[in-house]
Amino acid sequence: MQGAIYQSSGDSIYNPPPPISSSQLPLEASFLNSYELWLLFLLISFTTIVFITLAILKYKQSIDTKTFQLGMTLLLVILAGLYIVTAGFSGEVTTALIALLSTIVGYVFGNKEST
Repeated sequence: MQGAIYQSSGDSIYNPPPPISSSQLPLEASFLNSYELWLLFLLISFTTIVFITLAILKYKQSIDTKTFQLGMTLLLVILAGLYIVTAGFSGEVTTALIALLSTIVGYVFGNKEST
């Protein structure tokens, strides 16, 4: 194999990585860029406002427990779906996760007790 330096050290073979020049290093490494960070902040703010609204309605006995649970489940599924899109996952990952979240919502809303 050309270009590889093999050194025998005991039972293992050591193959060092090629040297990296300063021009090959990334300028900035971050998980979220500033635009995605602002979208995430707005998403969490909106979710917090809706959560507080649901909690106040439940505290004032304006909604029953079942409606509160449905609202919280829907809120968390929407938050998860929007986070998946905002975080910039690939299309294949996004499609699979949205399908899973839709299945959860379908189960929760379809699971009604017969009276």
